[in-house]
Amino acid sequence: MPYAQPVTGNPGFTVIYNVEQAVGLNAPNARDDVKLVQYLLRGIYREQAASLAMDGYIGPITVSWIKRFQMDAKSAGNSMLVDGRVDRAQGYRSSVSRTVYAIMLMNMYLKRHNPAAFSSLPATVPISAHPRQNPYNPKPESPKKKVWTISTRDNKRFTITYDDGSEETVIVQGTMFIGSEGWA
Repeated sequence: MPYAQPVTGNPGFTVIYNVEQAVGLNAPNARDDVKLVQYLLRGIYREQAASLAMDGYIGPITVSWIKRFQMDAKSAGNSMLVDGRVDRAQGYRSSVSRTVYAIMLMNMYLKRHNPAAFSSLPATVPISAHPRQNPYNPKPESPKKKVWTISTRDNKRFTITYDDGSEETVIVQGTMFIGSEGWA
């Protein structure tokens, strides 16, 4: 589900409406994310985009409008990747391609050229206040427990006690050597 995301301290443009997952070619195309992109494109192109349904389903018409927006933005002097895909903005520019995120420019164009459509966006497209974890970046790992002690029950079973007091029994298959440097 799309969400409102704070951006820079620019007083004229403090919030963008972002997708949670990419929309377009070779993308997950979650229905509400597609609907957001369709709404932005229809608001930017108005009557010209009358054939673009705002139904939340990706197809050749939506992809062609995404590409058209990207080509128009690039020809207007923006550093824009024309790939038929709208990725989730992780800032103003992509750290990989160094180009401006399409969703960022879509928000800016709509707010500038059709402010009524921009302000009514949350009432038209469902917006989540709490977005999910970015599917392209895994959740940060929980802090690793530190081994406190290792004791043997016999030559195949070891009990590992961690610094938080939890214990784990490990059964070793094959041979194991515990040297002065640790496990080998």
